[in-house]
Order: sequence, then C-alpha cells, then structure tokens
Amino acid sequence: MQYVIQFFAFPASFIAAIAWLSKVLVTKGIEHSAQVALERLRHEFNLELERNKTKYSNLQQLRIDPLLSLYSSISDMVSKASHLQTLLNIGTTLEESEVEELYEAVRTAEEKYNCALLFMPDTVDSLSTSIISNVGGAEQSHYIEMRSGSKDFEKACQCLLRGLNKNLGDSLRSLAKEMKNLLGVEV
Repeated sequence: MQYVIQFFAFPASFIAAIAWLSKVLVTKGIEHSAQVALERLRHEFNLELERNKTKYSNLQQLRIDPLLSLYSSISDMVSKASHLQTLLNIGTTLEESEVEELYEAVRTAEEKYNCALLFMPDTVDSLSTSIISNVGGAEQSHYIEMRSGSKDFEKACQCLLRGLNKNLGDSLRSLAKEMKNLLGVEV
C-alpha cells in the first residue's frame, strides 16, 4: 500500500506542480497581454485626443476670424462716419469722395456681417445690426436726397448729419465689450 501511495503521490505532486506552474504562466501571459492592450488603447486614445484638440482649435479659429473681421470693418465704418460727423458739425464742406468712402465702408461692414452671421451670438448680432443700420441709414438718406430729392449736395449732407447724430462711439464700445466677452478676453 505504501508503494501504491508513493506510486500515485509522485505523479500527483508532479501534476499539481505543473498545474500550478501553468496557472502562473497563463496568468502572467494574460496580465502581459492585458497590459499591452491597455497601452495600445492609451496610445490610440491620446492620438484621437490630439486630433480632436487640433480640429477644435481649427474650428475655433474659423469661428473667430469672421467675428474679428466684422468688428474691424464696423470700427472702420464708425471711424469714417464720426469723421464726417465732426466735419459737418464744424461747418466744413464735404467732398463727394468722402461720402463714397463711407458708402464703401457700410457695404464692407454688411458683407462681413453676412459672413460672420453663422458664428454670431444674439448680443453681437443686435449691436452689429444696430450700428450698421444707423450708419447705413444715414448714408442712404444722403443718397436718396442726392438722387431723387433736391439733388443739392449741401442739403444731402445735412440729411447725412441728422442720420449720424447718434452716439456711435458708445455703441462701438458696447460691441467691443461683447466681442471681448465672446473671445474670453478679460474686460
């Protein structure tokens, strides 16, 4: 009986040792495979994250550029309108070319407004529309007076002045404040 026990004990302990060793090796292999797969997933995730950051950054730039261009054109238009307003208030006679420059500035601002409309929040839209409408309306009243009214340039300039008698500077400062808020610039 002792031989039978010894006969079966050795192979049983040998099989147990092989089973334990197999278990350890398989566990280590699975852990290693899992570790490799996890590292691969981390790497793929980081690549995708970088691609998305770049895409987001490009989208932000595509959104910001039209708004900055709009603000620049409105600022230029207000500057021209304020200059004409000052000249008219002190009694200087305007040249037709100066009024034409204002006309071009209004058209440029309208064009930039249309390009930026997709990316524009309501407050910026409202302020931009108000400024462009005020200056454009004044310029249009000048045009109407010249083409279908008295056709008197001096009288048309007075129509322009009446239309520009709004505080465009305050409106432009409000627009600048909204643009700064939109772009994350501290006000």
